[in-house]
Amino acid sequence: MARYARLFTVALALLVFACGKDNPAGPPTVSTVVVTPGADTLLTLGRTRQFTGVARDASGNPISGVTLVWSSSNPSVATVDVTTGLVTAVGNGLSIIRADAGGVLGQATLAVVQVIATVVVTPASRSFTVVSDTQRFAAVAKDSGGATVPGVRFLWVSSNPAVATVDTLGLATSRGSGQTTISAVGRGVPGNAALSVNQAARRLVFSTPPSATVAGEAINPAVQVEVRDSTGHIVSDSRIAVTLSFGVHPGGAVLHGSTIVNAVSGVATFSGLTIEKAATPYTLVATSAAITPDSSPMFAVAPAAVTRIVMTVPDSVRDGAPMSPAPSVSLYDRFDSFASNATYTVTLRVVTSD
Repeated sequence: MARYARLFTVALALLVFACGKDNPAGPPTVSTVVVTPGADTLLTLGRTRQFTGVARDASGNPISGVTLVWSSSNPSVATVDVTTGLVTAVGNGLSIIRADAGGVLGQATLAVVQVIATVVVTPASRSFTVVSDTQRFAAVAKDSGGATVPGVRFLWVSSNPAVATVDTLGLATSRGSGQTTISAVGRGVPGNAALSVNQAARRLVFSTPPSATVAGEAINPAVQVEVRDSTGHIVSDSRIAVTLSFGVHPGGAVLHGSTIVNAVSGVATFSGLTIEKAATPYTLVATSAAITPDSSPMFAVAPAAVTRIVMTVPDSVRDGAPMSPAPSVSLYDRFDSFASNATYTVTLRVVTSD
């Protein structure tokens, strides 16, 4: 009986062993998912980064054949391909990139921080023909992929404020002839536009008109004529020839001195002008080729000092009778101009001859 008991025990053990070989242990359980890289930063929109994930058991051993499902916590910053883990930057900010293995999550942090590669200023160039004209410039910052970088504040600068100035919002104003560069600087990166001012002379203006003078004496202060553009601003680099001549004047008057002068910095100065014929009114006209002339206000030329007396008396008189017509005396200056405004006391004396 004991023999049969031992045989049953051995048979039972063999049966248990055989059943163990036909029913192996189940698949390993995913304990963690490790995502690589664990953190990264993209500096350009549209740039991609490949993330990978490995499922591991409780002992840290990798488990093959595990399907991972990828997601992004902030799709406005980064999107991710749900099956491959390929991440694309779409906006500035932070996002958590997750890999899901049947409810077990692994994650990594992704930052998108655009870096300015270029600043584009529009228009790229501008030319003015007058002073005080304006142009609004605009600037856009772009990353290395050509995507716009939002929220950038620009510092606007003109390389030559004598030619044009620019305000904090990019409004440029022409100031004088020449060239300058308008720059917009965003986070240390400049963008440039070319600006030139080539004033066109359109008209002449008496800035210092002729004043009343005395025959033969220089008009003082010196007559000045400005060369101006269509908005009335002086053309500061003009050196055109300006000619002065009479407008209104009495017959026989002559304008002495340099009557053709080249402008200097847009101003023609006529020094030492004289007129020998006393009269009123006079005007001067300033002319130059192909631009609008200007006429001065009226002015008077007074006689010079009296140098000659002319007396008219009747041919004969009766003794003791009044002269008829009465004698008259006229005063003239050295240019033979009648001294109409002269105030002298004239004494007549009768001289007899034997």
